[in-house]
Amino acid sequence: MRTLKRTLGKALLAVMLLGIGVGVLLSLSDAPAAFIGNLAADGRNPASLTAAISDEGSYAPLDIPPTTPLADLSSTAVLQAPDPALSDAPSTDNPFQAKTVLRLTTSGATVYTIASASRLPKPVDVRAGYTVLPFKPIANCESALRWSLEFHSEGTPAAPTGNYHEMAPFTEGPSALRSVLTSQPRGAAPGRWQNFGLHSNDLHAVGTGANLAAVRFIRLTVRGGPTPMIIELGSPYFQPSALGKAKAMITFDDGYSSIVDTALPLFKAKGFKGVYNLGALAQTFNAPGHLSTAQVHVLRDAGWQWMQQAYSSEQLAPYLAMSAAQQDAEMKKQKAFAARNGLGDPGFGSYFSQVGQTQPQLFGMFARNQRATRAYFTARSVKAPDYPVLYGENYPFIDNYLVKSLAADVPAGDFDRLTQHAEQAIANRGVAIYTFHNALDNLPRLLDWLDANRGRIDVVTEAELFAASHRRDQQPER
Repeated sequence: MRTLKRTLGKALLAVMLLGIGVGVLLSLSDAPAAFIGNLAADGRNPASLTAAISDEGSYAPLDIPPTTPLADLSSTAVLQAPDPALSDAPSTDNPFQAKTVLRLTTSGATVYTIASASRLPKPVDVRAGYTVLPFKPIANCESALRWSLEFHSEGTPAAPTGNYHEMAPFTEGPSALRSVLTSQPRGAAPGRWQNFGLHSNDLHAVGTGANLAAVRFIRLTVRGGPTPMIIELGSPYFQPSALGKAKAMITFDDGYSSIVDTALPLFKAKGFKGVYNLGALAQTFNAPGHLSTAQVHVLRDAGWQWMQQAYSSEQLAPYLAMSAAQQDAEMKKQKAFAARNGLGDPGFGSYFSQVGQTQPQLFGMFARNQRATRAYFTARSVKAPDYPVLYGENYPFIDNYLVKSLAADVPAGDFDRLTQHAEQAIANRGVAIYTFHNALDNLPRLLDWLDANRGRIDVVTEAELFAASHRRDQQPER
């Protein structure tokens, strides 16, 4: 692995992966640059941001490993026997700066198999990280009936064997796809370029399975629903985890005073730190039942991380009516608040009530003002050993603008979903992120469990992870 030795701007490009873009508003390659540009517009520069977070946490530096290509799906010309349903579609917003991208338009019950015509020049070990597939959902992707990546270590794309690993193609695969879509249902609006990712631990063996330490080619199999599904595809790659040990991150929404009254003493007793936002800051800050100026300073002094969410409103309509400049001005009010109160690094944020990943027309507002944006996932109705969030989260994040967080305010009888979320991160050397609101009944038990499992998982803030990935004065975490 190579130690990150770049300027902050280039480091952000590496950490942002390769699948974050937006319709006509912002391309993938522009997103981190836009965030850096707004730092400069705020009177800050990459060096000052590094200084602002250099004292966060005591974790060893994180070496961000390079990615490894797993297939070339750049055009129909490089595919193994491409179906006529595949085309080279003109594209102006793809993250690869290509004039065309591969587009699939499904028909009826047809199952499409998409693979590069050639095997990989060298076998790839996919066991200690995530396989990432960049894609753009155009229409009706929520109706997919089959969605699976196959991993082969024997045979060729033209003559595969019956021994391979795959995602559960009719259940987990389509469900995981639906859970991350940035498009609106029933083709109402296309999404942005985004990333789909999964760990090798989420795969199932077919026949005798593949040797996942020596993968030679992968295939994508897709079946749409009754209405044609349209999707654009990038080339999949492998992103090793930067973590030698799993991490847990506990976040709190909407700035309730219970963060200081209830959560903070529990965290202090364990030596943990948390992450919080204030919801619509102009409405909640210093309001009854919410955090006061003094309490925000208490959290600051305890080492907690403040994160962006909203300023004047969490409703959708006001933001749709704003120009890009007005959106940026709205977000900058939050950063100005952070600066006035000495809250440090302003780069992490969250979607909010009516504004989420399925409003790609607002994606630029987040990409220009945040380096990463947390999304809210409710727990699947499963019991151990199944996991409440399909395929979990990696570090570097699979998609920096769709960071998976589990709703932590589940009924007490479903508490094991919270511990299984951590077990998934432990198994994958990934990150388990939790989101609480004002119902903190599960918090003491969760903190006790994390405390008892310190040897397997650390409790961190996002700022600590980000700062660790930019330190160069120590040896990387193993």
